[in-house]
Amino acid sequence: MQCFQFGMQLQNRAVFHPGDTAYLIHSNRGVREVRGMSTDCGGMCSVRFNDAHGGIRLRSSRLFQNKEDAERQLSTRRKVNFPG
Repeated sequence: MQCFQFGMQLQNRAVFHPGDTAYLIHSNRGVREVRGMSTDCGGMCSVRFNDAHGGIRLRSSRLFQNKEDAERQLSTRRKVNFPG
């Protein structure tokens, strides 16, 4: 089996390459812009946050090609309300 280091599918069927900008729903509360760093055979990818230092490793299915698609998905999810 051959493993490609790029070309992971995004949620809305677009192709995600390292260095591309994508959007993810962070903590089920908001949308964050990220930049792809690397991918592997298991469908996982590493991304860096554009608005802060740091990054996260997650499944490519959690990434969206544009902010509108991520916000649309967020609006269909159950809202999380914290006490206080």
